[in-house]
Amino acid sequence: MLTHGGGVSGKTIVEPYFAGTEETPCEEYIDHLAGSTRNNPHDDETFTRDLNGREVVIYKRTENTVNAFGTEVCEFRYLFAVPVIENVVLGFQVSGSYGTDNDLVYDDSVIDILLSHITF
Repeated sequence: MLTHGGGVSGKTIVEPYFAGTEETPCEEYIDHLAGSTRNNPHDDETFTRDLNGREVVIYKRTENTVNAFGTEVCEFRYLFAVPVIENVVLGFQVSGSYGTDNDLVYDDSVIDILLSHITF
């Protein structure tokens, strides 16, 4: 687990996930972690990226809210599912928040950065 700093608070978890089905292990990982929050009235989406011929499933959720200190923040959550071998997924959970008036934002470029460090 990694923690974020420098204007963005949050954490990143990288974990193996052993799916119960061969057909959609990446979707299973996303559903397992985001199932109850998917399709709620938030800004969320699910999309895919290609990583060396492997289809990576990515779930993204953002929401502007006010934190306990009365500051308006953007809360974000990314879930990535990278197929490794049959029924095994390398899962990423990235979550955190940053002030909406902050110059530093946490955007989709984090996906490319993390995925660029995976080799098969």
